[in-house]
Amino acid sequence: MRTRHSQSRDQAEAGLDPVITRAQVCVLANVSEDTLRREVRAGKLKMLRLSARRVGFRASEVERWLSNCAA
Repeated sequence: MRTRHSQSRDQAEAGLDPVITRAQVCVLANVSEDTLRREVRAGKLKMLRLSARRVGFRASEVERWLSNCAA
């Protein structure tokens, strides 16, 4: 059985940019959802609208944002 992590790795190897959830970004960046929303509104991080009620973030965009935050 394949896990989500191995599926993400397979997608990355295939040149696809996985989409991660708001909750996953908050855990990776150790920030609250309110802070994440402020960063999106400020234009520091691009959000994808997946449906009327769901959003996601491209993994490469999150990596870029995190590297800019650390700098």
